[in-house]
Amino acid sequence: MDFISEYKHVGEKTVHKYNIIGTNLVVYNAWEPSSVMGKHSSITFIDSKCYGQIGHRHMPPEIDALPAGSQQRIDEVHKNYEEQYQEAYRIIIEAFPEAAAGNQDMGDIEIIHRGT
Repeated sequence: MDFISEYKHVGEKTVHKYNIIGTNLVVYNAWEPSSVMGKHSSITFIDSKCYGQIGHRHMPPEIDALPAGSQQRIDEVHKNYEEQYQEAYRIIIEAFPEAAAGNQDMGDIEIIHRGT
């Protein structure tokens, strides 16, 4: 399998499609403009600009204010991440429609590449 690393823009967001070398696995993930000390726990640089991964945003203050370990906080954190993941999946599929056939997991989509 050839090396894959492709970017497509969806508005101000960017989707990265790449393969895991030595496998036939292709991964897609969605990124949005950010900064080094921005609102994401996972960042990268694309064309010298900082992006944060959708699905890795910090929790908003109203969720951070909930008591640690409380069921309400656990539920709200889960809901927040699920919303981020759904946003990432929508953007990925808009950029790369073939990704709809892949497995969705934590904001990424993985697909077995069947091409040569």
